[in-house]
Amino acid sequence: MRRLGRIDLFDRAMILSAAVIVAAIVVMIAAHEPEARATAAPPVAAGRGRTPADFASVIKMIDAEKLDDAGKILRDALASGSSDAQAYALLADIASRRMKTGEAVGYYRDAVNMNPDYVDKRSPLFIGKKINVAANEAIREFKARVAKNGGDAEARDGLKTAYYLKRMIAGSCQ
Repeated sequence: MRRLGRIDLFDRAMILSAAVIVAAIVVMIAAHEPEARATAAPPVAAGRGRTPADFASVIKMIDAEKLDDAGKILRDALASGSSDAQAYALLADIASRRMKTGEAVGYYRDAVNMNPDYVDKRSPLFIGKKINVAANEAIREFKARVAKNGGDAEARDGLKTAYYLKRMIAGSCQ
C-alpha cells in the first residue's frame, strides 16, 4: 500500500512537466501582450488629418443618399493611408444600399478583421445585424451563381467570405 506523503519518480516528473508547461504559457502570454496592446490601440488617421469623428459628415451623406460623394471621401481617406475600420464599415453600408452584396461582405470582412467589436454584442459598435443581413443576401446570390456555373471563382470566394462573417457573428454570442 502506498503512503500519501511520499512522492515517487513518476509524480516528480508530472509536477516538473506541469511547471514547464505553465512557465511556457506565461512566457507566451507575456511576449504576446505588447503586440495585443499595439493592435488594440485605435488607428491613427493619416492623410488629410481625418479622424473617426469626421465620419459623422459621411454618415449624414449616406443617410441623404449621396452615396457617390460619401464613397469617394471614404476611398480617398483609405488611399491616403488611413486604415480605419469605420471607413470599411461605411463603404460596406454604401455597397449594401447599392445591392452589391459581394462588395459589401468584402468591406464588412475588412472592418471586422480590423475591429472585432463590430460583431461583439456587448460593444457599442455592434453592427452584427447589418452584417448578418448582407451575409444572408450574399449567400443566396452566390449559391445561385455557383449552381449556374460551378467554376465561378468569384462566387466561391464570396461564399467563403459570407460564411466567415456568419461564423464571426455566431462566435460573438458567448
